[in-house]
Amino acid sequence: MTQLSEPFHNTDREKHIPTFDGEQPVIPYGKVDSATALGALVRRKREEAGVRQADAAAFAGVGTRFLSELERGKHTAEVGKVLQVLQRLGLELWLLPRGVEPPRHPPGNVDE
Repeated sequence: MTQLSEPFHNTDREKHIPTFDGEQPVIPYGKVDSATALGALVRRKREEAGVRQADAAAFAGVGTRFLSELERGKHTAEVGKVLQVLQRLGLELWLLPRGVEPPRHPPGNVDE
């Protein structure tokens, strides 16, 4: 298993332009419209890194049960912990008005 010492790194695969297979996009990451979709993307990132759930949870500073429930799409997951997991796994969460395409370059941090 992978040793964890800093946030998970993005792969070259994530940089590819989305392609489509029928109705379903074949992309590693994208629009999140449900807790289930968010959980599936978190699980995909962890599995791509080759990290066990217990190790990823410890690295992110949450319990294994929390990460398991997040990955299964728990609707009542604590937002602060979800953001903590995303950050530690090297993922970002953006909020955009519906219908607006994400910018090519990330905007500055709102805390800055």
